[in-house]
Amino acid sequence: VSRMACDKAALKRLFGRSHTRVPVLLVGANAQAEMFIRESERSVDFPYRAVGLIDEDSRQRGREIHGVRIYGNRAELSYILRKLARKGRAPQRILLTDASLAREDYETLLAAAKDANLSLARLPSLSELKAGKAVHEVHAIAVEDILGRTQAVLNRDAMRAFITGKRVLVTGAGGSIGSEMVRQIASFEPAELLLYELSEFALYSIGQEIRRLSPELMVHEVLGDVRNAGQLARVFSDFQPQIVFHAAAIKHVPLSETNPDQAVLTNILGGKQVAEACAAHGVTAMVQISTDKAVNPTSVMGATKRVAEMVAQALGQASTASTRFITVRFGNVLNSAGSVVPLFQQQIARGGPVTVTHPDMVRYFMTIGEAVQLVLKAAALGAESDAETRAPIFVLDMGEPVRIEELACQMIRLAGLRPYTDIKIEFTGLRAGEKLFEELFHTQEDLLPTRYESVRLAHARSGDTTTLFAAIQALLDAAQRGDNSHIRPLLKTIIPEYEFPTEISPFNPTSQRV
Repeated sequence: VSRMACDKAALKRLFGRSHTRVPVLLVGANAQAEMFIRESERSVDFPYRAVGLIDEDSRQRGREIHGVRIYGNRAELSYILRKLARKGRAPQRILLTDASLAREDYETLLAAAKDANLSLARLPSLSELKAGKAVHEVHAIAVEDILGRTQAVLNRDAMRAFITGKRVLVTGAGGSIGSEMVRQIASFEPAELLLYELSEFALYSIGQEIRRLSPELMVHEVLGDVRNAGQLARVFSDFQPQIVFHAAAIKHVPLSETNPDQAVLTNILGGKQVAEACAAHGVTAMVQISTDKAVNPTSVMGATKRVAEMVAQALGQASTASTRFITVRFGNVLNSAGSVVPLFQQQIARGGPVTVTHPDMVRYFMTIGEAVQLVLKAAALGAESDAETRAPIFVLDMGEPVRIEELACQMIRLAGLRPYTDIKIEFTGLRAGEKLFEELFHTQEDLLPTRYESVRLAHARSGDTTTLFAAIQALLDAAQRGDNSHIRPLLKTIIPEYEFPTEISPFNPTSQRV
């Protein structure tokens, strides 16, 4: 019986598996490719079999990895596919072994895959493999793969030293940035983690997730509003946080334009009250999330975030300050709530059209995970800074800006469709508060290097603190009255470079009453 079982297993290994597995062509003759092929030989249940490889290194042509031949490079892909088909070894999928390709290379591969009626996917990255993913767990190519950059390998020791064993509070803990921040902070084993969030469902969701991922971590959930100074004082007094990450914000540009009072109350009043609570309760470091829209702002959202930066700088530079106030400024993050990527996905799923405001509009993009990792690194740098930079603004290197029309085209191609043919792209015109391009630092800010290439220091502009806080109070008074007509002019008194259109007519409760 045992001999028959052995013979059956041998027959299955020799004949059965090659006919039931999906034939694939691997792009990239590297360590992941070797691991993939080796595992396919070892495992009877492996779902794929490699029928060939392509690689850009011409010296590799004709060589084999575990019996799988390297046929040529990406430029020859169409020819190689035809050659494999003539041999009866046509692949059904193309698998990238390394997703860190240039956008033009993705364009070539996507076009060739579409012409051959093949799907394009990628193997897990080395970091994903280290995290426990199996080498055969392939992923469909996502926009993050195309627009994301090869992430710098950061020394996690500084981040670990900054967070491990500390009591950490995160505002906006259920948002796109806040929730990823919570996940990464939890991995560094803080003593306790307090999640402060206005949305009931978002707070519940991230709380459940962190308890599942880090069951030993003491997690506190507070349903709270950064506008509520009394609640903040009670939470800070009870929890005694050592590090605070402030991610709560109103960030949607058009909604901020039509609801400027709410943007002021959340982004400025809320940020000011969190910062004051940090100073009053001896918090070691407050890390504030900012945006490239705060530089030469043309929107209420950007202007309010710039004022929040100024508040943190003023408090941090005060001679009595024991708290380090650290601001981290960066551009758009892919797939964040309310951003362009989810919108384009919905529009493509409906069959179009995809709406782009202007053919020349460009934006900086970064994945959420990369942005948060760099925020934590900048925070650790800020905590180490000397007395002359007690309130640093760190600017993340966002790489090259991306044309939004190009992003729309890429996403349409990823869906297996053709831009302007299968899915129309319509240009709708710039919305109130929008710019064609964003800037990461002001011309009056000296941009200085740090020991990490991906993080730079914007040397702060100074100003009179008394005048600043008097102007902010006048602005807050107007917002609390709902006096939207005066908010933009008051913002401009604080930020002279703020430019706003005069035709905006937001809802104004004081002017609507009869």
